[in-house]
Amino acid sequence: MTDLTIVRNNIQLLLTKIEDEIILQQFYNALLWFSRAEEGQLWHTLSASQQNEVLESYEESEEEANLITHEEAKRKHAQWV
Repeated sequence: MTDLTIVRNNIQLLLTKIEDEIILQQFYNALLWFSRAEEGQLWHTLSASQQNEVLESYEESEEEANLITHEEAKRKHAQWV
């Protein structure tokens, strides 16, 4: 089974477990938007300030001292994951 097939199966399994119609509609809308988006289109929806933040974050990520482990990020952001 390919990685793509596994992801598709996992999405289908997740969808069957969601009972909240609003969440399902939001999920559908997000997938629909991404399926129609062309490469780079999301970038153009960002304000100049948001684009600058992304670029600054990328530059900061080039310095190893600014990086954290995946486990540390999960702990730090556990309430949203």
